[in-house]
Amino acid sequence: MKDYFKDNPELWTTGSFKEIARIIEQEWWEEKNKQLSKLSGSMDTELIEFIPEDLRRKLLGCEISPEEFDEELPDNSFLLQVFKRNEGKGFEVRCNNKIRRDCRKLTPKEKEETITILHSLSSEPTGSTLDRPNNVKVMKKASKRIFEKTFGVSPGYNSPTIFYQYTCGRSLRKRLVWMIEENYNRVVLLFYGTREKMNRVWG
Repeated sequence: MKDYFKDNPELWTTGSFKEIARIIEQEWWEEKNKQLSKLSGSMDTELIEFIPEDLRRKLLGCEISPEEFDEELPDNSFLLQVFKRNEGKGFEVRCNNKIRRDCRKLTPKEKEETITILHSLSSEPTGSTLDRPNNVKVMKKASKRIFEKTFGVSPGYNSPTIFYQYTCGRSLRKRLVWMIEENYNRVVLLFYGTREKMNRVWG
C-alpha cells in the first residue's frame, strides 16, 4: 500500500515527542533571536546586552547541540517539567512541516500549550488526556473526505482513517487536526491554524 507520508519525507518531521518538542523550542527561540538582532540593527544597539541573563541564555541556546540543550534546561523550566511526565503509550509524532514553521510565530503561552498537546497525543493519541478533552471531536464524513484529498490519504488507509479535531489556542481560536497510524504507533499532525484558515481548506 502506498505510504503518502513515507513517500513525501520533505513535507514532514518525524521523531519522538521529545525530539519534536526540542525542535519547536529551539526554532521558536531562534526566531526571537533573529527578531531581536533585526531590531538591534535598526537601533544600532546590541539589545541582547540589556536582557536578563536567563532569557539571554535561551536566546543563545538555539546555537547549541540537542545534548547540550537538554543539559542547559534548568530544573524549573517548562520543557523539562513536561519531559519528566509519564510518557504513556509513547507514540511517535509525525508533524507537518508547515505546523512546525508556524510554531515560530506563536505567543509563549501558545508555544507551551503546543508542546503540552504533543506530549498528550504521544501518550494517548485519541486526545482523551488533553487539557480540554471535551474540545476533541471526530471529523464527520464530508470533512474527512476533504482532508483525505488535501493530504493525499487514500480512503481506507490505515483501516479506517479517523481524523480528530481539537479546539485550542488563545481564546480557543485555533484548530488542530490529526490522525493515528496504529500500525506504526504514530500520531500524524496534519493541520494547525485558525478556524477561518481551516475553512479555506474546505474550499
